[in-house]
Amino acid sequence: MILVPSPVSSHDQSTILLTLTDIRDGSEGRFARHRAGQSEIPLLLLPGAASELPLAALVPLGADARDRVDAIFRFQKALQGLPAPDTRLTELRRWRIPRELRAADARAHGATYREIAEALHGPRRVAEEPDWDSSPLRTEAIELVARGRALIAGSYRKLFRHRRRP
Repeated sequence: MILVPSPVSSHDQSTILLTLTDIRDGSEGRFARHRAGQSEIPLLLLPGAASELPLAALVPLGADARDRVDAIFRFQKALQGLPAPDTRLTELRRWRIPRELRAADARAHGATYREIAEALHGPRRVAEEPDWDSSPLRTEAIELVARGRALIAGSYRKLFRHRRRP
């Protein structure tokens, strides 16, 4: 998150001061971290911005502007000690990601799709399938491996953005 000196009067009592750690200066400004609850938020304070002064967040306009504004709202809630839900991932997606990664890892270590399905659903459930080649459990294992491999190959970056409809 990029912070700049606030253009609003310093008499504004709603200003929240930051407690910065891991401070280091760079060519762009001062890099630091702010701990809010159990989270550490990386910050960039541009020249003229200081943690003891009122600050404003700078939002570069572009394709990621909405994600950046949402991050500012989550940051503000965290500063106020309020829950800051992250809406980028649905509960279902949060549940599926570890399964996808475990399936891809198992496949990379030589597991068959049948073994992956057995690990997910149990050997008894897999044995109940009349035709393994057309089984939905096999299809699920194949899809989980494919999605896990895609995450590992870099599609995990999409997790940091809200889904956008064309």
